[in-house]
Amino acid sequence: MTDRRLPTRGGTLTAFRALVVLLVVLSTSALLTAPAGAQTVELPEPLLLREGARAPFTGQLMPQEDLLRWAGEIEALRHQLALDVRTERERCDVRLDLERARTTAAAETLTLHETLWRTRVEELATALTQARTNAVREWWESPVLWFALGAVVTAGAAVALAVAVSN
Repeated sequence: MTDRRLPTRGGTLTAFRALVVLLVVLSTSALLTAPAGAQTVELPEPLLLREGARAPFTGQLMPQEDLLRWAGEIEALRHQLALDVRTERERCDVRLDLERARTTAAAETLTLHETLWRTRVEELATALTQARTNAVREWWESPVLWFALGAVVTAGAAVALAVAVSN
């Protein structure tokens, strides 16, 4: 069997390494270009090739250490993304709870103000009705009556004094 090594800068790539590189590159590009609502992309199981073995298909190979490092980084990024999403959801839930509490407090304040104003309006209406009731005087409390009575008494006293002086 012929040696199927590919020359690279740092040495040679085996078919297994090329396959692993291909799988990682394709999976990361699929993750990066996935639509917003897409589910996570699972990597296919890598084929284990021994050095010198014939590859079942053409593609790129990469060292196993790079594959493991990239797989670890991908897993760490997925974990970090899950943590970030959970943290942001918790923040949003806290903000939502705060806004609900503010809305409830504002509604209660508005209700309290309306109740206080309505109570004050009722108090003023009662006071106005009481003032109007008190404003209606009895006939003997009328100032016109007392003025007329004073004028009649004064005129009578003046007449009586005039008659007494002329006699």
